[in-house]
Amino acid sequence: MSSLPRDRLLAALCTGVFGGIGYAMIYTRNSSTGGSDFIIMAVKALRPHLSLGNIAFLSDVGIILVGGILFKDVDGMIYGMIVNLLFAVVVDKMIYGLNSGKVAFIVTKQGKRICQVIDETSQRGSTILNAQGGYKQDDMQVVMCACNSKEMYQVRKAVQEEDPESFFVVVESHEVHGEGFKMTNIGEAQS
Repeated sequence: MSSLPRDRLLAALCTGVFGGIGYAMIYTRNSSTGGSDFIIMAVKALRPHLSLGNIAFLSDVGIILVGGILFKDVDGMIYGMIVNLLFAVVVDKMIYGLNSGKVAFIVTKQGKRICQVIDETSQRGSTILNAQGGYKQDDMQVVMCACNSKEMYQVRKAVQEEDPESFFVVVESHEVHGEGFKMTNIGEAQS
């Protein structure tokens, strides 16, 4: 008798997560195991705007469906889709999470001072955009700053202390490139 667990859902979850981690490590080194991921990397080189997780998901859906139909295994198709979906999500989170961050848009009348506060707080650069209020047509400034989650918390707190009347919008950024951020080019054609 085998001592391995017979829970297919647990096996599917572990396979998707650990497989995604392993393949993300391979992809971040612009490498391949020589299997279907070789095709995935080739598609990524041709279509760099597509994420590796999405390419892998789409390529494996067909294989899972054909296998499920041939072997008349609906449960196998469902578990295969679970593995495939988790795999794609984990690959994308590990690869593109390296370049992710947050972007703040701070509407204020004290743009120069807010930029100084951001620099003092997180040593991040910022950009002042001239703006006009929509209701009263007041002249305003929008300070834009990109940083990681921890830095964003510190920036938000410092800005609120400096200018309590400021309007603060924080959005998720899937990729941030430039000074202070790691650049990851995966599967892109080299020129």
